[in-house]
Amino acid sequence: SNEWKKRVVQRKCRDLGLTRVLNWIGISVDEMQRVRQSTELWFQNHYPLIFDVAIRRHNCIDLVKAMGWPPPPRSACWMCANQGNRVRRCHAPPLHGGIVNFLPSTKT
Repeated sequence: SNEWKKRVVQRKCRDLGLTRVLNWIGISVDEMQRVRQSTELWFQNHYPLIFDVAIRRHNCIDLVKAMGWPPPPRSACWMCANQGNRVRRCHAPPLHGGIVNFLPSTKT
């Protein structure tokens, strides 16, 4: 997550010349254990679905449906080493061989 998301966003922000960033992260109250304080003074994390509206995942889905949109699927990074091989195959079947060779197997 750090290498594939946070550092990419930080690099782009620096490329744009930004010196102060409030990075909104869309995780709900159900995943409060994922809240992290930023170690960078110029790049701070903000969790609006936790601290501003205190909403759960199922409430987010209800809001999306109320807008007339289809319910969103669960998100997960296909290249995440925290995903088991079965989950990686599910997210990116045509790339499975490359993914398994690219990532160390941490879970099966």
